[in-house]
Amino acid sequence: MSRENNRLRTKRSAKTSAAKGYDFGCPPRAAALGYYEFPSQLNAASVIGVAYSSAWSEAIGQQVPTISLVARNEEPLSKAFETFHAWAEVTDSDSLEVVIVLREVGGYVLALSPEPSRLERRCLGFSRTHQPMLFLVTWGKIIDTVHPFVHKMREYARRPIAPYLFGAAVYSGPTTDLTAPATARIRAIQGVKPLLKFEITVVDEADVVPHTTAWLALRIASSTSTDISIRSDPEPPSPAEIAKKRVQMLRTHFPVTLERLRRSSMIKDFLRELSPADVRAWQIEQAICNLILSKDAGLGLHYRGISAGKLDEQITRALRDRFELADNSSLPILGIDEVRTQILADANALLRYMRLARAEDLPAAQAALRSASALEGPSAISV
Repeated sequence: MSRENNRLRTKRSAKTSAAKGYDFGCPPRAAALGYYEFPSQLNAASVIGVAYSSAWSEAIGQQVPTISLVARNEEPLSKAFETFHAWAEVTDSDSLEVVIVLREVGGYVLALSPEPSRLERRCLGFSRTHQPMLFLVTWGKIIDTVHPFVHKMREYARRPIAPYLFGAAVYSGPTTDLTAPATARIRAIQGVKPLLKFEITVVDEADVVPHTTAWLALRIASSTSTDISIRSDPEPPSPAEIAKKRVQMLRTHFPVTLERLRRSSMIKDFLRELSPADVRAWQIEQAICNLILSKDAGLGLHYRGISAGKLDEQITRALRDRFELADNSSLPILGIDEVRTQILADANALLRYMRLARAEDLPAAQAALRSASALEGPSAISV
């Protein structure tokens, strides 16, 4: 073997054998992208308004309010509802999110969108190891006037259980306002079964929260387009959001370990020994969980057996295949040097995620995390 090949092998070996960390607040992302033909179908349907009424629901055996999209073209509206029903078959009928935003200038915006949590479930299942990245499309229709039914629906929706039907209708009259005589030309589309829904949002424009479906509805109202695409995470997670996700992940994957730590003095003992480095309890908890995972999955102490490029993939696989049992086993015996090394490696993993420079030692890592407002965080075992 040539000297150059020897040098390459030495570099690769050093890269593999270096201590590596993993911050559970920064899991790899998985994209959830639904079937989004419904906006173009609704546009092709030429939705001209909304009809309000009440109807008998066979499913629950009672009269319930109804909201129906009224369009001129029957076929594309039927196809849009085929999509909504397909979502409902996989999750439930509230997979379609219905939002009404009452505008300050009068009238309202009706917005339809995939409901995020159900989209995640349809696309990613019950994934425990990824951070979902949702891609959503919202379709909206501006309605110039507010029917008294809308205000009644707002009050009705505040009930603990508020079923209603969301359906499709076609209008065959002239292009005029839907006055009372004209509504006689509105008929339900045969073969399109209304969705029995239990969730609807009716909100004032002043109370709209950014990056929600209602917020997108207002953007539609001020745009020439009737549909807008947007990701569910328009900005990188804040340190507080990372800390919250870390606790969630640790409690999901290490419930038995965390309970054993809570009942032991291990965290307090390590905090005392690492006090010169100003280490936090959450860092010790995460380090211990990483040390246990690397051992149980045969990945080498401090994940030394994994190349840096495959770290996320192999840790994700190890987490997916691992389940803790409340048996008679106990916490492993860990040395202070092992914990300190893992804390530094985990800190560098977080700094790398935040696109900050790598720290050479623990004091430098703690200082960098403090400057980035990422040092403080909740304990996963605190009651």
